[in-house]
Amino acid sequence: MSVAKRLRRATVYYGLRFLIGIVNVLPRGMVIWLGEGLGRLLYAALPKQRQMIRHNLTIAFGDSLGEHESSAIGRRFFANAGASLIDVVRLPRHYQRDLAQRIEVDGREHWDRACATGRGVIGITGHLGNWELLAAHVRTFGHPIGVIGRELYQKRLDDLLIANRSTMGLENFATTDSPKRLISWLRTGNALGVLIDNDSHRVRSMMVPFFGRLANTPVGQSVLAIKLDCVVLPMACVRITGNRYRLIIQPPIPVERTDDTDYDIWRLTAHCTAALETLIREYKDQWAWIHDRWHTPPERGVLPERAKQERGWESRLDQ
Repeated sequence: MSVAKRLRRATVYYGLRFLIGIVNVLPRGMVIWLGEGLGRLLYAALPKQRQMIRHNLTIAFGDSLGEHESSAIGRRFFANAGASLIDVVRLPRHYQRDLAQRIEVDGREHWDRACATGRGVIGITGHLGNWELLAAHVRTFGHPIGVIGRELYQKRLDDLLIANRSTMGLENFATTDSPKRLISWLRTGNALGVLIDNDSHRVRSMMVPFFGRLANTPVGQSVLAIKLDCVVLPMACVRITGNRYRLIIQPPIPVERTDDTDYDIWRLTAHCTAALETLIREYKDQWAWIHDRWHTPPERGVLPERAKQERGWESRLDQ
């Protein structure tokens, strides 16, 4: 690595450490306001991201939103993301005495019943609201939780994030970890949180319907659920008025098996994605529209033969 690159990375790392210190010292109301303001400034300063947001909103909602509403959604997303990041940074020092009291939970009974089965629980969510806070708060319900996270480009930054999670009692799994570690974790009845809304070729994926168009979607969580008979729960933690959060736990998605395993994996992933889509439609200004979600063309993705033959869903796809 060149000297210039090492210097840039060191500047980013130590600058971030300094900002983390400031964020933890100032009152929450003040830093949340600053986080929202920084988010709005970034929205104004990043034309490529604004274009991607408009592009994705058009795919999802057609012309029903209009340019003004699409811009408002994008601006609010950046503001929400800035505020959520502030709370993630403050988690280790301020969760117990401040943040925990600002979270209301809908559907706790689904979590308790799932954990009581002893079969292992897979919580599926996406880049919606505050997914780091979601895992941290559910961990306080008393059941061990692991989260799968993609490694950051700089190891010291990755170590910071992992330390943040570990402080909150979370077990961290890298995307490069052996599947045996995940299997062992779930077989002992523990829970695992998974983000399922990235178009990535680094992991096994299939094309499933998402907002009326096929989207390349990770299926590892479905493979594990079918293999280990886990309970699958759609979840999200979204911001609401008053700088508070609502943590939503939906009823379990049935894990069905036929003699066609690939189809079973596809069908479960499609149901999970549909559940996430429902949440995004309700809180559309809190999902990461800046990701190129439909990047992979349908013809380049994997779609099981039985799914191609199934009637109903394909007529709604806009390919």
